[in-house]
Amino acid sequence: MNILFLHGSRHELTPWRDGSTRYRCYHLAESLRQKGHIADIAPLTDVRIEHLNRYRTVCVLRPRPSKTLDQILKRCRRLGIRTVADVDDLVFIPRYSALSPSVINDQATELSVRAQFKRNLQAMLCFDEITVATEPLAHHWREQTGRSRVSVIPNGLSMRWLDTPVSRQTDPANEGRTITYLPGSNSHNRDFSEIVDVLADFVNRDKNIRLLIVGSLNTDERKFPKARLSRSPWIDYFKLPQIIASSSVTLAPLVKSPFTHAKSHIKFIESAAFGTPAICSPNHDICRHDIDGLHIANTVDDWHAALQRTLDPPHDSAELSRMKSYVRQNATAGKSADTLLAHWKKEGSQSLQNVAV
Repeated sequence: MNILFLHGSRHELTPWRDGSTRYRCYHLAESLRQKGHIADIAPLTDVRIEHLNRYRTVCVLRPRPSKTLDQILKRCRRLGIRTVADVDDLVFIPRYSALSPSVINDQATELSVRAQFKRNLQAMLCFDEITVATEPLAHHWREQTGRSRVSVIPNGLSMRWLDTPVSRQTDPANEGRTITYLPGSNSHNRDFSEIVDVLADFVNRDKNIRLLIVGSLNTDERKFPKARLSRSPWIDYFKLPQIIASSSVTLAPLVKSPFTHAKSHIKFIESAAFGTPAICSPNHDICRHDIDGLHIANTVDDWHAALQRTLDPPHDSAELSRMKSYVRQNATAGKSADTLLAHWKKEGSQSLQNVAV
């Protein structure tokens, strides 16, 4: 299998900084290569049209209409190359534009987002097939287009990242505890506002608890004691394991909406990979996991109870070990690559049968 992953990451020199590009391109390509396949990655704008004949499949992440995309798709059709549009977010349903994170966080207007979603949908309809990160995304695609040709390829962790050396750093008296929030992008202000008061209550009541926020987030810092609120800008993905392993618990709050219901389980699997409990708002991809260490919080009372449980030392070492094992067995990019290969093998067999008929 020869596959080319194309992306439009805004980080020209370090495209893997973008979470979508990292999970949907780099992690899958890494696993496919380990299985003996050719898997290349390139920015959409850097593709040499004359080199496309090297590949059996071309997969474009979050495609948008452009002259370059049109040329690529035409060339692929001429050469009989399978074209796949891949999406990991609900960015193709125009009627949901007012609920998008960029709109509710005042980063874009509803009108501009609606127009972009229409363009995204237009581009996706030009591909042979669609792959998505979660089952709700597949459901929305079928409902929006009436097309059933869509496959769910869950986000999975890189084995290279999983093997990052870490040391679990704890206070000698087993009293220092860190609550860690890793927003990843600047579109989570509303999500964090759902839990900021209950967090402030815990940090203010116990001098041995601190809150660490890594990444861009606008929140009222006056709610927290200065000495126990730590802020960090974006850090390299390969430095996250040590931060996670040194935390008592990580957080993944979400405002309820069609967008958040369709989001991936990334925050949970990243935390569990290094034996750190996670408290998450419920959505489809999160709730399909059932393991100690994952705490689903639907209400403020749920968040309070989950924080109380995870911040009461000592941690159950057996529970932490089970979380690590669970992720390696169920949430790796290798497992997702197997799903992808099985799907394409089936598609290839059906194509041969059709030819035979």
